Amino acid sequence: MSPKDLERFRTALSGLAGTIGFELSQIALTGYWIGLDDLTIEEVEIACALALKRAKFMPKPVELRELIAGPSPADRAQIAWETFTAALSRYGSYLSLDFEDRCINAAVRSLGGLTQVAMLEGEAFTTWARKDFQRAYEAYARLHDPGEVGRYLVGRIEAQNRTTEEHAKFTPPVQKIPCSTARLPRPAALGAGGDVIDMIPGGDPEKEKRST
Repeated sequence: MSPKDLERFRTALSGLAGTIGFELSQIALTGYWIGLDDLTIEEVEIACALALKRAKFMPKPVELRELIAGPSPADRAQIAWETFTAALSRYGSYLSLDFEDRCINAAVRSLGGLTQVAMLEGEAFTTWARKDFQRAYEAYARLHDPGEVGRYLVGRIEAQNRTTEEHAKFTPPVQKIPCSTARLPRPAALGAGGDVIDMIPGGDPEKEKRST
């Protein structure tokens, strides 16, 4: 926020405090400003509106922040994994898949790609692949855009048809997969993309084979 937002900020906080029955002093208002000043005024107004519906007591700045933060990183990663496994069950690995949440594409690519992950069975898939996916997804979700590693996932048919120009004509279109996680608030970015990509095995697009 900037100083020009102060009046809207005061109105939002005063409305919330007055409804709940909290005496908002000038000192308290200053404290809320310091605790929330990195948010936009629109985010503060949304947080206050949500608090009016959910809070029984005047929320602290950190509690207002939590109202607009959405699910925890771990919960978000679990939702993303369920979205991926549902798509894999429906479409298999023969079609190329493009998840609306590009962090899912990036996380699957970090595990070796769509066809590689689809070949895993038992605990290799349900336990270890899930854990690696969720760790990678949480890291990529801290980027507002995962970049090149977030491009669509190549399926078996497209990978095979790339070998000849004639077969490429018969490649099915990429299947678009809607994702609820794409419409959730993003966590704060962690600076340069390389800082996060370095945390993820297979996260460097320059090292990835085009067949994945």
